[in-house]
Amino acid sequence: MYRDETGPTSRTGAYVSYAYNLVLRPDLRAALGVSVGMQQFAVDGQKLRFFDPTTQAASAASQVLDGSVGLWVYSSRFYVGLSSAQLLANKLDFSYGPNQLGEGAPGNSLKRHYFATAGVRVPLSREWSLVPSVLVKAVNPAPLSVDINAKLKYQDLLWVGVSWRAFDSAVAMVGLSYEQLTLGYSYDAGLSELAGYHGGSHEVLLGLRLKKKAQTVCTNRFW
Repeated sequence: MYRDETGPTSRTGAYVSYAYNLVLRPDLRAALGVSVGMQQFAVDGQKLRFFDPTTQAASAASQVLDGSVGLWVYSSRFYVGLSSAQLLANKLDFSYGPNQLGEGAPGNSLKRHYFATAGVRVPLSREWSLVPSVLVKAVNPAPLSVDINAKLKYQDLLWVGVSWRAFDSAVAMVGLSYEQLTLGYSYDAGLSELAGYHGGSHEVLLGLRLKKKAQTVCTNRFW
């Protein structure tokens, strides 16, 4: 569940997700995931301000079903993933303008997002390894987005990394994995013309892996 507010607009969503893992070979697995739920987009008319202070605007909201799907193939040496979000591309019964409230508008729908990613583990020594990876994101009509990343890992315990999003931003990352606990931090610094309007962004990740019985196939702990 999530809720995000930006000025008079808000976005709320609730989803359930499930993933199924399949052993292809002793050191190769495939994971298929699906997510279904609902999104709501809304405008709070009380937060809108107009040149004419006597102007009053109504509030409006629209709810749509949503779904995502993804496939991840991985081993202890590499991984490849494909996924799509907002797969249903449902039309929002929502528009905001003179005599348009609630009537919908041409092209006012969720756009499908497509993602492709791949990475490989390059051993440098018995203790150290390098993990270069790439992430490609596509949604019409926005330009293609490409992230080029690299992590330097010490055993399966500590890692540091950098990332470059083509012509947009640079990211520095650091993390720790100990038994079932994972802790990570990243800072995103803008490089585009928008950099003067924000101070970058911080992200903190805390993960807990529930203990399961020992497995003889490849572990996903490394990734």
